[in-house]
Amino acid sequence: MIELAMPAGSMQCALVAFRDGTDAVYLGLQSYSARKGAINFSIIEYSKIFAYAHAIHKKVYVTINTVIFDAQIPSLIKLVKQIQLIGSDGLIVQDLGLARIINNHFPSLELHGSTQLAVHSIEGVKAMQAFGFKRVVLSRELTIEEIEKIRTTCDDVELKVFIHGSLCYGFSGLCMASRLITKRSANAGACAQICRTWFSYNNRDGYFFSMKDLDAAQSVKKLQDINIDSLKVEGRMKSPAYVSAVTKYYRAILDNQPIDDLYENVKTTFSRESSKGWLDNYNNQDKEALVETTYPSHIGLLCAQVVAIRNYQDARYALIELDTDLAIHDGIMFLSHYNGIEEATKFSVSGLLDVDGRVIKRANKFNQVYLLLGEREKTLQIGDDLYLIKKHDQDEKNVNTDRLALSKNYFKANFIVEEDSIIIEADLKFLNSIKVSKEIKIEQAKKIFDYSEKIEAIFNQSGDSFFECESITLINNTEFASNNIFLPLSVVKELRRAFYSEIDDRVELYINEELPLDENVGIYEIEELPNRSLISVDELPFFDTVPTEIDQLIKIDDKYYLPLPPVFFNEAEQIDKLKILIEKLKGENLIDRVYFGLNNIAHIQWLKPFDVKVYADIYYYLANREAAMNLLATKLKLVGAYLFLETVKGDVSLWPFTPTRVDEEFVPPLFISRSNFSFDSLGEEKKEGTYSITQREKKYKVISKNELTYLIKRN
Repeated sequence: MIELAMPAGSMQCALVAFRDGTDAVYLGLQSYSARKGAINFSIIEYSKIFAYAHAIHKKVYVTINTVIFDAQIPSLIKLVKQIQLIGSDGLIVQDLGLARIINNHFPSLELHGSTQLAVHSIEGVKAMQAFGFKRVVLSRELTIEEIEKIRTTCDDVELKVFIHGSLCYGFSGLCMASRLITKRSANAGACAQICRTWFSYNNRDGYFFSMKDLDAAQSVKKLQDINIDSLKVEGRMKSPAYVSAVTKYYRAILDNQPIDDLYENVKTTFSRESSKGWLDNYNNQDKEALVETTYPSHIGLLCAQVVAIRNYQDARYALIELDTDLAIHDGIMFLSHYNGIEEATKFSVSGLLDVDGRVIKRANKFNQVYLLLGEREKTLQIGDDLYLIKKHDQDEKNVNTDRLALSKNYFKANFIVEEDSIIIEADLKFLNSIKVSKEIKIEQAKKIFDYSEKIEAIFNQSGDSFFECESITLINNTEFASNNIFLPLSVVKELRRAFYSEIDDRVELYINEELPLDENVGIYEIEELPNRSLISVDELPFFDTVPTEIDQLIKIDDKYYLPLPPVFFNEAEQIDKLKILIEKLKGENLIDRVYFGLNNIAHIQWLKPFDVKVYADIYYYLANREAAMNLLATKLKLVGAYLFLETVKGDVSLWPFTPTRVDEEFVPPLFISRSNFSFDSLGEEKKEGTYSITQREKKYKVISKNELTYLIKRN
């Protein structure tokens, strides 16, 4: 059965998702999550939800899907150790340095590749496998046909596909808009959602980069048929009501159950205008546009049209014709047009009359009713549409989580009774052997009593510890029979407290213990690369397609640079072009003067068959020492590397090589998108070209070429 994986931005979201039929949830902890704005989970909450999920045979995945800097690694390792102690069904990771740490030091934790890695090709998936990833979350920009090709070729790795929720305009992980405009990094979980703000083009305002929400209901069965392992719903910033509604919706689809009423609930909890995204063969000319330029937020469900505006008993009413049921305290809104964009007026239903003027609390769809209007709704006009954006009874009541059990590492122990002491000893996972004793003079009991069950019950009480005693073997080394010794239970409880205190001390030592670094500081000599601002092709800092002619390469001094395209949808063709170029370079004895830039993890696979010089370019993120070590492990002929371009400070003295810092003059594209700007944003036929747009007196250029769109910040 294909897995349904739901977002859990909070404990309440996770609980309703499990209740309503999800197979798994994915969540973030309170650091290193790409959704800092979500409530997220404390370690105690994570321990509880992990234990709860496994008790009902469900799964929990933890996201650590941000780029990691060297200074963050010590605290991150502590976090990973805590996750290891609790358990995990998979860590969803972006940073390749973190992947190396997990492979080398935490092999029991399964690696899942985040969509932030922009994996969208066969060779990209193979590169992930080589780095130890067991599951890959594919980029959202793929069609089903493209996904099926990846699935067919890569049949020994798990694949996860997005099916519902918000779509980013730019490729996840490659988007620089938030950082460049607001200094909030999307790669650090602080995206400012620039794509949801308005821009101006030809004296017209519009949300030209605000994608419609994905609703892949019609594609779910096809994804199941081609053996995709997991279906992922976006939404860690969403409410429990949203998670509940969407879980029920897709559970019903997978179980072949009716979805009409469920779909209405999805629309009213949170939904923009929706589309089938790229999944439904976006390349066809007759497909709908993926961008909603007039309104970027929750629009809900079309519920009524205004037929008339009338005054009645000193109040103003709108006569409306209903498309859905409507009740007192429901939330509704209407839109007003201003120079190409729409502004919402939101209000709660405070009064309803039937057509005979009688007060009612609820009205059924297809009927006409009078809706009471207030001062805020004075701009409502005949012919306007009303949208239902919240049902009065849709909020989820919080579930009390205080009694949820913690996840435990269970162990078996020996309780040893000596003539002058009692001892508890056990071998604990991750902590090795622990032995604690307490002095006590053992005396013969006045009556027969078997302490085994009582001792086990006492040691089963572990409080908030990561560990708990599962069973105890009583070993009696005294002259008395085991059922004829006297053990004060208060002393046994003191021993339990001392034992678990020792465990907790060991856990703290384990968590705070530094991992040993490999003794390979500065072992690899690489070159200082040119200022990155000098390497550009037609206003882009990379080739959008692999060139086949030598004179197309970027020449600086006596060297040539070929920054490979970070996004491509014709991988086999790109590799063929690469072969042609390399043969020409060898024929001209220039191959040793050409540096090939890695801008996607797939490029590792592209270049492995060739003995060529490579450098880590701007989109092959090197933000920490471990990521540098991982790159060296590929055995490529590395001659240079750019430090992660968002790095402001950072000590690279412990790195295996010294990377080149990206110069301040370099400005990468804000967006790299598969959306066609002409078609999706302007409502015209699909075509390539350049467009000048502005936002609050700042100037930008849109470049559409080779089926991709780029937003460039202009000086």
